[in-house]
Amino acid sequence: MIDSLNMLTDSKRELLTMLHRHHYSNCREFQLTIDALNLYDQFEENPEEIFLHSSLFKSNILRSNTAINSDSSILVSSGTSGQRSRIFADRETRVSQQRALLKIVGERLSLSPRHRIPYYVIDTKDILVDKSQGIQARQAAIMGFNMFGKSPNYLLNSDFSIDLKVLEKLISDDQPKLLFGFTWVVYKYFLMELIKQGINFTIPNSYLVHGGGWKKTLKEGVSNDKFKSLVTQLLSITHCINYYGMIEQTGSIFMECSHGYLHVNQFSDIIFRTNTLELSSINNPGIVQSISLLPKSYPGHSLLTEDFGVLRGYDGCKCGANGKYFEILGRLNKTIVRGCSDVY
Repeated sequence: MIDSLNMLTDSKRELLTMLHRHHYSNCREFQLTIDALNLYDQFEENPEEIFLHSSLFKSNILRSNTAINSDSSILVSSGTSGQRSRIFADRETRVSQQRALLKIVGERLSLSPRHRIPYYVIDTKDILVDKSQGIQARQAAIMGFNMFGKSPNYLLNSDFSIDLKVLEKLISDDQPKLLFGFTWVVYKYFLMELIKQGINFTIPNSYLVHGGGWKKTLKEGVSNDKFKSLVTQLLSITHCINYYGMIEQTGSIFMECSHGYLHVNQFSDIIFRTNTLELSSINNPGIVQSISLLPKSYPGHSLLTEDFGVLRGYDGCKCGANGKYFEILGRLNKTIVRGCSDVY
């Protein structure tokens, strides 16, 4: 009974089945995988048991019967070493992902594109310049959150030093502001630099949204709680909100609630699995299987990731939100990753 809470609702299972059928009919690689593993009959019976490993996108650009044209985009995952995932997104999928992001973030922050607030990006403007190899994860995220802000201001110079003029503008008045950055960039180049320069200030009624790059931050011994503590100490900011997402499932991100848990939403779900890929029970850490109900131009709808986390409950979070709530604990070690990578 406990394991059943780790599964999908009937409505999401139905939508996932439809996506399985769509990609089976339109993506030859997905079809070959399903046929080789004899999984076609599972589409309706156990749709959550069908998934690709996220690393498959590091060596392949998978498309689901969508022609490449001027409206198509290649999205590239972040990272400084090894291969990066490359995701093919056509206009239909991209618009669906933007609308999902709009709803998820808008509801969590009580913001609307109709009433934009000043937007400050904790990154360098140079990150947006080069798109010759595709749109990088940081570029996509900066552009995505720009839906809620007006005329983005970049807090870092080209050499990643703090732009003091933009910083002065940030703290010049008390109106609400939206700050956004990748976690490791915010920590290394903004928070640590503020400490070095002995700078702290207050940004009332404002938001700092951050995500991605936790691998680098955790290596330096900085947990989510320590990160929030630094933000409170240095910025006295009202809302510091983490999110979990990946370039393979752009738009359907999981946002953190006021009690520190990540939540599923109508566009996504999450499942945790043991090392043998059985369902994990509540409070038992497992490998993350991330589900997005949005991708139609590529088969990234059900992915076994290289992350591990833990399901904390269902409909019982103190924040009042319904559905699953969970935590991401870190990255899998290489031995487990190699074993899971055989599951395509």
